Amino acid sequence: MAVSNRKIEVTLADEFLADAKSLFGAPPEFGPKRVGKKGSLWEAIWPIANSIGIVESGQLRIVFTPASDKPFTISLVFRGNSISRIDFVADTICHSNPLFARCFELPPNVCGPHFHSWGHNREHILLNQSWELPCREPLPTRIHRFDQAFPWFAEKVNLTLSPDQRQFCPPRELV
Repeated sequence: MAVSNRKIEVTLADEFLADAKSLFGAPPEFGPKRVGKKGSLWEAIWPIANSIGIVESGQLRIVFTPASDKPFTISLVFRGNSISRIDFVADTICHSNPLFARCFELPPNVCGPHFHSWGHNREHILLNQSWELPCREPLPTRIHRFDQAFPWFAEKVNLTLSPDQRQFCPPRELV
């Protein structure tokens, strides 16, 4: 990919993230995406409207893998690329942060639930061929469940939730 194209993509992602956003339509249905070694993977996609109510290229993707040690992920997706993500994983799962995470005073290793922010990964995406979010920070210790993680994530990505949307939870059989 040419450098100028990547700069354009990153600039558009910056603008999308900075713009006030809202979820569009009724809460999504969860459907099976695939069945693997770690059980079924369920996904729901919720379109996002920009500040003037137009649905373009943004969406919230929520993935559940109930039988695994990574029960859920919440991603803000823009033009097919994740620009922020929560990975809710078991406390025993640890990941190494890239060296550049030190610039943000993030720990070299993160265990348990964590957040991949756009701000921590933007420069990495700008300078590399692959669109990845390798830098992570631990979630606040008060976040233990989906119903706590969902509104916290929305606030971090400038996504306004209505009172009904704040109560959104996946079906009980997935939690």
